[in-house]
Amino acid sequence: SNSQKNFSPIFIIEINSKSTNVIRWAKNGYRFAAGGDSGSLVIYESQEMGKKQTNWAIYHEFKNHFGEITDISWCSNCCLLASASLDNTVLVWSLKKKCLVVKLIGHFEWVKGVSWDPNGHLLATKSENKKIIIWNTKKWNSVKTIYKQMTFGKNFASLNSFSFDRVTWTPCGNFLLINGNRNKNVKNNLEVYERFNNFNKSMNIILRNQEINLIIPSSRFYKNPLEISKITSLVVICSSAGDINFWCTTKPRLLISFKNLPKATIIDGNWSTCGYNILFAYSNGNILLVKFKKKELGKILYRKKHFRFVKQFWRLFFKKKIVSKFSKYFINIIFQKKLK
Repeated sequence: SNSQKNFSPIFIIEINSKSTNVIRWAKNGYRFAAGGDSGSLVIYESQEMGKKQTNWAIYHEFKNHFGEITDISWCSNCCLLASASLDNTVLVWSLKKKCLVVKLIGHFEWVKGVSWDPNGHLLATKSENKKIIIWNTKKWNSVKTIYKQMTFGKNFASLNSFSFDRVTWTPCGNFLLINGNRNKNVKNNLEVYERFNNFNKSMNIILRNQEINLIIPSSRFYKNPLEISKITSLVVICSSAGDINFWCTTKPRLLISFKNLPKATIIDGNWSTCGYNILFAYSNGNILLVKFKKKELGKILYRKKHFRFVKQFWRLFFKKKIVSKFSKYFINIIFQKKLK
């Protein structure tokens, strides 16, 4: 329509001669990593060119994978990142030294998901056969293995996509979120594993007759508008039918559901730093922007209260009055811009 605005890219980067499967920004916004079918992990960094112009150049290229790269995750200190591959391995890289730190071997199927917890203490990986391994990032040993039996039903082909098979953490690092749509008995559930409970499953969030495509947690904390004393996280759950659902981590049921949206697959999504806007990308090329008001989701925690909440959370977890240097860095990164 005439009311639509035309946008043009500010910079075009030729990332790969082959297909690119995943792009992930570092939390400080100065670098991003790209990986794909070539097996190379390419790191780009911004370079100021003067007069408010920014150029993007290759910082380093890692070539140790022997299969397609399926997922990438940055540590909160932006000095390390991990990559998952169809060669059944997870590699952890040092950006400062430009070298391989460790090769994690424990999966015997394609590794499709990798996710660093917000404090940098743990790394979660997930393979094609639905085996999840949680690694201690200090000694790089396995601290927990979660395995669920999977089935190869008629819907398996539609699930053979990288974005559908990833793992993610809530911003406090207490909940590990896993797409459970290959469970033997239930194919449309979000499995929630709790850190305080030794990563045993604490609940299932089930979508009626819909398979889950994406799980996208917000990086902010919210005060529940109905229960001001409770601080919570918000997670978006996208279904195969194109529906968008919002789940509050303090409740065992969905908070908001958007239905009757375009019947196309949602392939990716991203929250804004303010915590009230979220963008969705569809397989047909469409982009959907959803905006919320404070009274709908609750007030976000600002810098001091956000830090205080994380500090109290980790005091409770470790049972001693310490906060990881990764926690401090993570909070500073979130609020380095002038957010309200």
